[in-house]
Amino acid sequence: MTAAWIAERTGISEARWYDIRKRKVMRTNELESFQKQWPEYGYWLMTGLEIPEAGQISPMTKKAKEPLKLTNKN
Repeated sequence: MTAAWIAERTGISEARWYDIRKRKVMRTNELESFQKQWPEYGYWLMTGLEIPEAGQISPMTKKAKEPLKLTNKN
């Protein structure tokens, strides 16, 4: 996920998402906006933990579960 991609989907500026990525404080409205778009990341975003059996995962877990996309160069 890039800051531009998240900004496009949440309505919160790209610059602000860069600040958040640098470990700045996330405001309530930003958390709510993110949660609406990606509810499966809510618990992870607030705690840094996952509860896979409840569907609460991180983006890294989601990416790790995606099948590898192999390209045929022949």
